[in-house]
Amino acid sequence: MTLEALLDLAKQVRGLGDMQGALEVLRQADLRFPARPEVLTELARCYEQMGLNEKAAAYWRQLSAQNPNRADGFRDLAQRRLSTAAGLPAAESGRVLALGACRAQRDAAAANGEKVLLRIPILRQGTAQVDPAQVDIDVYFFDRVNGQQVALTIADEPPSAWMAPPVDWRGIGEEPLDVTYFLPTLTPGEVAAHGRRAYHGYVVRLYYQNKLQDVAAEPRDLLDFGLPTPRPEAGAEHPFLPPVSR
Repeated sequence: MTLEALLDLAKQVRGLGDMQGALEVLRQADLRFPARPEVLTELARCYEQMGLNEKAAAYWRQLSAQNPNRADGFRDLAQRRLSTAAGLPAAESGRVLALGACRAQRDAAAANGEKVLLRIPILRQGTAQVDPAQVDIDVYFFDRVNGQQVALTIADEPPSAWMAPPVDWRGIGEEPLDVTYFLPTLTPGEVAAHGRRAYHGYVVRLYYQNKLQDVAAEPRDLLDFGLPTPRPEAGAEHPFLPPVSR
């Protein structure tokens, strides 16, 4: 089986509440694909759901220490988990949703500008039913300006799309959202006004019922960047997210 097939199987088994079965699949995956961040992440999540936080933390620490080029968004996820309540399980943290390992991938074939696809896994915490209409997300992209400064991007609002409709957080309890950054090639006048710009990173904020659930950023120091925190009125549709299928 491929790594992707083993991970999907482990998530399906875990979604059925069979943690030991999921761990067995993941151990097989770890033998065939040693130290892969995707496998270490799922092992940590299984132990968290079992309430074995020390074992989970050991995997999060292993992920946090990996080379950034290998671990990608998984290092950010590991650092988030290690810094929040010592990795308390969802039942104790009170969260309904969490962000998985967000991964930004440049599109080398993009013409007339720079394009980056950001995949954002949104995970159900525990077994409570999730109302898709109550899920909100803010995504901020950042540019490197003249190779030195960092600023919010001047690109248009990014389009977004759910990858696995219907969006209901059933089954394995995970729904991936793709958000696309695209900055067209700047004209000489735009360069004079805004500086030379290139993609630098992102901040993602996840809300459920207007309550902050999780925050992700790459690079991590963007968390210190002053950002607005506007929230829609309770019950209002969020203008950023694409519609969900019922």
